[in-house]
Amino acid sequence: MRAQHALKNILLLLLALLYITLLPDTSSAAPILPSSHLIPEPEPSLAAGIHPSPHFPYPFSDYGTSRPPTVHSPSSRYHRLIKISWIYVTSPETSPTQPETHYVDFWVDPLTTHVPDAVSAVCISSEFHQFCGGDAGLEIIQTYALHTLSDLFNPRTSLTRLFDRLSAYLETTLNGSLNRYLKSSDATSAEFVMYQNLEISSILVGTTCNSEPGFKHARPGCASPVDLHSKSIGACPFGALDELSGTPDSFKVYPSDHTCSNPTPNTRLSPQQYLVAGQRMTSSSHNNHGIALFYLTIEPYAVDPEKQSDKALFVALSNLASALGAVGEEELMALAFYAALAQPGADPSDNLSDVIKFITHVPPVNPVHTAIYRENWVEDVESLISTIKGGRNSWPFTAAKIRDPVSQIGQTLFHLSHQGSDDRQIMEVLSRLYDSAVVPPSPLPPPPPPPSPQKAKVRVAFVSTLLYDHSIGKMMVQVMRALDSSKFEIVVVGTNFPQYTASPSLPPPSSPDAVISHALKHVMASAPLPFDLSEAAKVLSSLNADIIIYPDIGMSPLTYFLSRLRISNIQTVWWGHPITTGLSTIDYYFGLDYELDHAGEQYEEQLIRFEYINTAPFASVPDGPEITDPLEYFGIQLQQLQQQQPQINCEKTHVYMVLGRLFKIHTSFERIMFKILEEDACGVIVLITEKQANWNNQVHNRIESHFQEYTETWPPNAESASNILGRIRYVSYWNYVRILAHADTILDTYPYGGCLTAQEGLSNGKVVITLPSTYVRGRFAGKILEQMGVPHIIATDEADYVRKAVKVASDGAFREALKNDIREGWENNIHRDEEVAEEWGEAFFQIFQSIYHK
Repeated sequence: MRAQHALKNILLLLLALLYITLLPDTSSAAPILPSSHLIPEPEPSLAAGIHPSPHFPYPFSDYGTSRPPTVHSPSSRYHRLIKISWIYVTSPETSPTQPETHYVDFWVDPLTTHVPDAVSAVCISSEFHQFCGGDAGLEIIQTYALHTLSDLFNPRTSLTRLFDRLSAYLETTLNGSLNRYLKSSDATSAEFVMYQNLEISSILVGTTCNSEPGFKHARPGCASPVDLHSKSIGACPFGALDELSGTPDSFKVYPSDHTCSNPTPNTRLSPQQYLVAGQRMTSSSHNNHGIALFYLTIEPYAVDPEKQSDKALFVALSNLASALGAVGEEELMALAFYAALAQPGADPSDNLSDVIKFITHVPPVNPVHTAIYRENWVEDVESLISTIKGGRNSWPFTAAKIRDPVSQIGQTLFHLSHQGSDDRQIMEVLSRLYDSAVVPPSPLPPPPPPPSPQKAKVRVAFVSTLLYDHSIGKMMVQVMRALDSSKFEIVVVGTNFPQYTASPSLPPPSSPDAVISHALKHVMASAPLPFDLSEAAKVLSSLNADIIIYPDIGMSPLTYFLSRLRISNIQTVWWGHPITTGLSTIDYYFGLDYELDHAGEQYEEQLIRFEYINTAPFASVPDGPEITDPLEYFGIQLQQLQQQQPQINCEKTHVYMVLGRLFKIHTSFERIMFKILEEDACGVIVLITEKQANWNNQVHNRIESHFQEYTETWPPNAESASNILGRIRYVSYWNYVRILAHADTILDTYPYGGCLTAQEGLSNGKVVITLPSTYVRGRFAGKILEQMGVPHIIATDEADYVRKAVKVASDGAFREALKNDIREGWENNIHRDEEVAEEWGEAFFQIFQSIYHK
């Protein structure tokens, strides 16, 4: 067996072939279902006319196109459903010798529905009533439904089912067959994928250097520990593992030019070691590397029927499911979650956290039918709340409570805001779910008593995991610096901050992070933010802050769950993550006066509107060789465009650049892109790729699919339709600044727009076209342009957006005049740090007075 696996791994490294998979073990094992669900399988009752369907039990790993007609969007619900099927034979009175066969299928969610009740509901409906065969038939159908469930939650079959599908996924990832977007991307994007695949192959095979197990960098520039750490987020994935090097029974990380020996069977690591490495990878968002490491964690359990499940297996499956969800692999995520739930011996609270993560999962790339997705999400979470509170579904986890939500759940609804809808209902339902499932840390000190009216200064605590050289940190440090120190004591609690109290006799400590160093010069005190929720609450409570400001609730699980606690009498949130928190523990939302008149209805908190928008300094410097011709860089020949459209004279290509992240691309914005390229036959739209290649594929595929619908519904001009998709190109994140120098127009995404990306474009003297949407997250660029004094390039609707974009790109004189206005506005009007701080200070003071001194 060992030799077989060694051979398999060598083949994978050399040829990226599909792994050898083993047939599922059909031996029964105790599933997670309560004993009341384990019903002996009956003989079909021919008298009742009930027969099991040929497709029964539903082969869960076999997903076809025949899905529930009411479920159209790829969501976690879509892949949670199982099919209950049966055949009913009747003998019509008119022709008793010619029986009629009726095939009955329906879908049920086993996590939010009590399956026997769901079967009963279908059987008593007018549509299916005659095909259930009365009470006897109903009992048979319910029994078969429960046996389908037992198969789904069988520890061995669920694990081998997942392992087989995961093997195929890794093989497909390594051979690059899904990376269709690379045909429209720059060479650096293809290089990035090549290095990623080499690294994943190295993980799966196991690398040995100097007889020590380890991992080898595939990328140049990852040769030293300095490079490993400084580039671990983007360029050097194995940098996330560097601090594990040298620990007992662990592994090492080697530079790409290091000579390593061939892998041998005895260099495999333990499941626990692979598990820890996978967790490190996914914590740095290197999810496919983490998926490969989790695969190796579960491999011994999947291929050896004698190996017993343990904590490492359950944790690996749970982490694997989260990583698959993070890259948008919804179907595999469902299989991993079901395999985790099927394993015996897991703590019920861990089962509950997995169910919550499964049901509340938001796909990273916007689903096409968001309205249906969101309706399903609310319905499913409401059902789960009822289940937890003692509904009919008797799952073991219903009696459990989650005591460490930061590590057990470890996710937020970050991608929800990109769907372009009102998120208040969903965020409030999420809050009620956690009210029923999560136990707050204990003991929690009470909020500080109201200070005396004679208190000289108001103490304000800024709390975030992003108060460093990050967009949040860059903008918040400007507020800390400019707040009136005679009225406010500023305390900062954040990742990598030291324990510090300002002293006239001692200078503030230095930090390699510029934002942290700058902040320490302007605060009364600072404290590190512990990852443990209970410890973080104690630290924050000990500061006795009059007001807590959370700049970005929803970006980090830690600050989300921390903000659910009433630690201060006044707790506020800023638009760093621009949706309502849905929490009763957050009192005020710091928004903008640029929001719509009825915007207060979108928030659980009381909306405070500020006149000025926060900004950050920018100094974009191209890195690497200069690009003289972006058309040539993308391999597009001007002559080809001319041949395809001989009536069009393209003296110059018009480059439209989208600086927003790919997960912000919405189908509404795709329609705008199509219309721009339809109107401008010389135009090329450039998108920036993500580190997650899966996201690039998913967005690319959705754009192609949407374009087919677009041509059917809004037929473009015949002379430009043939090459619209060919003029949507992708550039690596590491190269986009060089392309930016050639951009004629910057396109702000819609309905989720940009703030820092708009500032980046404008700071480079580029014209940014924006269309303000209904919610604040789609109105930042408009507010920035208004603050700069150039509101005339703000579009009023989609058609106006297209007109303005094409006019700017194709009319050089018009564009240069606008760029002069933009340069003047950027230099003289954009940065209003003093005014912003004055507004914040006035808001803090008025809130403080209204609460403490009524």
